[in-house]
Formats: sequence, structure tokens, C-alpha cells
Amino acid sequence: MKFGVVTFPGSNCNQDMVYVLKEKLNQEVVELWHKNTSIEGCDAIVLPGGFSYGDYLRSGAIARFCGKLSGLYPKHNDLLAAKIDQFIDLATDITVLVANTGRDDSEEEKQRKRGELVNGDLKKKLNILENNIEINNDWIIGPRMGLEDITVWRLLGWLSSGAVDGIPTTIINQYPKIQKVCLAVDNQPVIQDWIKLTYKEGYVRGNYL
Repeated sequence: MKFGVVTFPGSNCNQDMVYVLKEKLNQEVVELWHKNTSIEGCDAIVLPGGFSYGDYLRSGAIARFCGKLSGLYPKHNDLLAAKIDQFIDLATDITVLVANTGRDDSEEEKQRKRGELVNGDLKKKLNILENNIEINNDWIIGPRMGLEDITVWRLLGWLSSGAVDGIPTTIINQYPKIQKVCLAVDNQPVIQDWIKLTYKEGYVRGNYL
């Protein structure tokens, strides 16, 4: 079969999908930009997840749904849900900002733009996040780990992992309160159990120190 993998601005894991189809399943694959008017003879079209379009209907909604099931997101407290949503939405904004910066440019130009981002708009957004975390708490909201903490942990894990071109692995060091939250999440036994089930040994999921 011939597969087409569609990329939108803000798409997530589209290259992972290309790799699995081509390298693991030995299928023919073409990459399709979302504005293409032809599917180039594909037998199947794959739409990976994303952050820029329909976030509420995809990653954001899935996170909130799973959060309700696990007790990490409130079912009947709209005010608390709104507070948590601020952090989820900010994390989404940061993801889209970074992913879209330089994505269609040369490697050199992308590195340059990402470098400017670290000291520009990305810094502004991470400062907003840093300033909205209570200084004496391990957690962003309330006395225990919540969905907002896990969201920030994964966001900074991605940014500091070395997998994002132009973003330094030491980026978290500028934000001690964010760093404290990430370390608190990372040290939770339930999180460590999930890590063992999800990641292969030695996988760099983030540089929190």
C-alpha cells in the first residue's frame, strides 16, 4: 500500500509516523502538506495528532478526559478546571510556537530563529509560567500533583531533551520554580512506574537538573 502522511502547522509526531510506516512496516510513504490538492495516488491517508488546529478536540480534550478518569482534573469544579486550563493552554501555545519556528527553513536558518526564540517570545512565555507558580510549593495548584504539573513536566522534558533543534538542554535552569515542579513530578513513584513501561532504558526524556 501507499500511505500519505499529512502535515499541518503544529502537527506532532508526523515524522514518527513516516518512520514507522517506511522503516518498520516497509510501506511506500509520501509526505503531504495540508494545502496539497492531490493525494498523489495514496491508498491510505494518515492524520497525526497536533496542537495548532482543534487542540480542544484532540490532545487537550484527551488530556482532560484522562485527567478526570484519574482524579487529576476536576469533574465538578469549574473554577479549578479554569485555573488548570490556563497552564494546559499555555503549554500548547509554547509547543506550537517552538514547532512552527523555522520548520520550513534551512537547518541553519531554523537554528538561528530558534536561538532568537529562546531569548524572545519563548522566554516571555516561560516567565509567565514561572511567575504563576507559588514559590513554596512543589505543585502548581493545590497540595498534590495535578494534570497541570504533568503537562509542564512533559513540555519541559521535550524542550530540554536535546531533540528540539536550537533549544539548549539547559533551558530549564533559568526557571527554578518550573524546575522544582518538574523534579517533583519526575520523582513520583507512579510517574517512575509509567516511565519504566513507556521508555526504553537510557532514553533522554528531559534534563531537569
